[in-house]
Amino acid sequence: MTTQMDGAIYQAVEALHMAGFQDIGFMAGRAGLSTTDHRLQAYHHAMEMLGRVARVFEGDSRMESGREAVDWAGGLVAPFGMICGNNLMAMGFVQELLQRGLMEQWGNGIVVIDDEVWTTFTTPAVSVIAQPTVEIGEQSMELLLATVQHDAIVKQSVRLPCHFEARGILATTMMEEGTNG
Repeated sequence: MTTQMDGAIYQAVEALHMAGFQDIGFMAGRAGLSTTDHRLQAYHHAMEMLGRVARVFEGDSRMESGREAVDWAGGLVAPFGMICGNNLMAMGFVQELLQRGLMEQWGNGIVVIDDEVWTTFTTPAVSVIAQPTVEIGEQSMELLLATVQHDAIVKQSVRLPCHFEARGILATTMMEEGTNG
């Protein structure tokens, strides 16, 4: 089960670019996972399309690596944007920004893959790439039931669409540019 991230990641990179973020980093999850590889590939493609240099933090899909990414991000040209490749690393990143008192300074440029409730609790609210979680669950259940009914593993590739939801300054910039996320 995968999601179609390419367009949503491109929209996120483009929104950060249009909002004037100098560097746009990507916090990659654990290497070798198909989701990490796909998201990273989509980010590289988007950066190439916009003529920007890719900046990748190699994480491990844990909160701790998200916290560590704050030090790495300090080397980016400010103001910078950051696309967090998974929710756990994003939580660690935002938690560390809050603890260091940097959220207001850096928070407008954060985009998180997955629309979790906590992303609206921060000031500024964090932009997201929302995945169709209900549909993912439904499709997964259908595949599981088909496997049980056929007494064999049913292999099927299912790709579901995602969408970019701009919040804070990114939403304002997109409205000014006449685009809608």
